[in-house]
Amino acid sequence: MKKNLFSMASAELAARILAFVLTIVIARNFGASAFGELSVAQIIGTYISILVVFGLNTIGIRELAKNEFAESIVTNIHKIKLAFFLVTNVISVVIYLMASYDPHTKLLVLLYIFSSSLLAVMDLSWVFNGFSMMKYTSLVRIFQQFLFVLLAAALLYFTPLGVLALPISLAISALVTGVYAIYLLKRSKLISSMNFKEMFNFTRFSLDEIKLFTNSGKIFLSAILVQVYTSSGALIVSHYHSAAVVGLYNANLKITILLVAIPSIIVTVLFPLLSGANDGRRKELFNSSLKTMCVIALPISIGGVITSYHLIGLLYGAEYLGASASFKILIIGIFFSFINYVLGYLLISHNSEKMFLRMVIISSVVNMSLNFLLIPRFGIIAASATSVLAELIITIGYSYKIHRLQFFSIEIGWVGRMAFVSLLFAALVMTFNYFTPIIVTLAMSCISYALLVYFFRLMPFIARPKKVLQANAL
Repeated sequence: MKKNLFSMASAELAARILAFVLTIVIARNFGASAFGELSVAQIIGTYISILVVFGLNTIGIRELAKNEFAESIVTNIHKIKLAFFLVTNVISVVIYLMASYDPHTKLLVLLYIFSSSLLAVMDLSWVFNGFSMMKYTSLVRIFQQFLFVLLAAALLYFTPLGVLALPISLAISALVTGVYAIYLLKRSKLISSMNFKEMFNFTRFSLDEIKLFTNSGKIFLSAILVQVYTSSGALIVSHYHSAAVVGLYNANLKITILLVAIPSIIVTVLFPLLSGANDGRRKELFNSSLKTMCVIALPISIGGVITSYHLIGLLYGAEYLGASASFKILIIGIFFSFINYVLGYLLISHNSEKMFLRMVIISSVVNMSLNFLLIPRFGIIAASATSVLAELIITIGYSYKIHRLQFFSIEIGWVGRMAFVSLLFAALVMTFNYFTPIIVTLAMSCISYALLVYFFRLMPFIARPKKVLQANAL
């Protein structure tokens, strides 16, 4: 697990950092208004990509982890995804021809729909994840992101395409990466062959394909609803406020997207292990991962709240300082988001998708209702607050279900140490933030927290060696 976690962490963080650096360059050079228009197009593209995937990747990982028939699963899943890709893009072209919006905006949205859905179809990393071969996932991920950033930088510098260079680069990188992933699959011999003829046979769908489709429905609906409460705020803000205001909110969202790479990496490695484990082992993995998430998430939320003004100024410049107030609120939700990753994937691994879906529906309805009610008056402050509330609702619901399943193993001593370290860390960050520049504050805060975590033995893998030595001595 540690080897897989290192492979995933290094590749995913490198990929996210590359994308984030490109985001900062675009935000600084094109301004908040253009950045806002770009964010709306990206969000629409994300909705379409979720539709194309339709929760099939998660179901596929679970089935492959159970040692099911790999070739048929891969073929069936990609056949369904290809069908969704064709349908969504045809509908998008029709809407593009009928819509009366600005031609540049329409083209940007259409290109993002095509490129995002193509990336969803060409994504084969879930196959490697299902076999716990994270080194191949890492190769594919870093290859795609590096190629995308390289192409985008070249097109932005050498052509007059402007922000249109981004979806064009995404489409090219998706296609090339898909071919590379197929090569890795054949080289690794995880699957003996891929039935491309059957993939493009849309005249008939087998019972296995229909079963995959129906089983993935709940995951798809959950993914769409999660996207609703994370990004609907930006869409509603774009309706009631200027593109510049959307750009400010999008600047905050890009930071949170970078940060959630951390729980995403952990659960990507954890999910196949949870799916294939018995209840005892599953409980152990879950509680260790939950502690890890708390240790990582709390300093991010605490430090983000305290340093928000200087951090936004450092990353985006003075034009985006108006985003700092909403960022203080949004960064609090990072803690609940980290926790929800572990809670949610435990429920899925335990075949409790109904509870997973129920809580996402409730939080999405609350989020959307409050967004329409509050955003017209309070803008991005309301959008941030409703996102945090949605995450909190999900945390409460998931925790209740997991408590009933008797998976929680609460250690009062660990909770007390974690609370004390959090308070001490907050005091240190406030001191650093008052007396030192932001870069020095961030560096000293990270070093201080790492020492506190080690001294108080908060991480599971730090606390374990002593117990192991005692057991060996007996």
